[in-house]
Amino acid sequence: MRLWGSGNKTSFLGFTLLIVVVVMFFYLREAQTRRREPDVQSRWPEIAGIDLDREYPETPQDVVELYERIKLALYDGGIEDAEIALAFAKQQRLYGKELLELNPFDKRIQSVTDEVLAKRGAKDCAVSYVILEKTEPEDGKCSVTAEETSTAGTVNMKYNLIREDGKWKIYSWKKL
Repeated sequence: MRLWGSGNKTSFLGFTLLIVVVVMFFYLREAQTRRREPDVQSRWPEIAGIDLDREYPETPQDVVELYERIKLALYDGGIEDAEIALAFAKQQRLYGKELLELNPFDKRIQSVTDEVLAKRGAKDCAVSYVILEKTEPEDGKCSVTAEETSTAGTVNMKYNLIREDGKWKIYSWKKL
């Protein structure tokens, strides 16, 4: 009686190959999950230290980059509940007068807090942003387009800016 006959060798190789495939499947799935779940170390401490009275962004692109960084801090899953209002207040400092009138802090803070907490509960974390394009300022207006990436996907946003009191301010945005 032969234990390692041609049929047994084939069965053994098939079984071994099946084990390797299953192990690779779980390894790759775990690696992909780790890539989608960013390190929750918040970006907020760095942004909280920015004094907009002394360090206001100089260019339209700088304004949008700071806005996006604050947005990442709000939605990266690492900000404390008590810091949401501080982050939103800092974000509003980048708004133009008309946008501020349409979105007063006291009327928007609850919906912003609810949205941040809902995304945190759904594990929808902001991951990154990239500035895609910008228009040259003309008559005190320009636009900057950014690509925002989260664990839920990617979206392009177009920010329109206006020069008010010598500073670039966001006066509107839209998803593209």
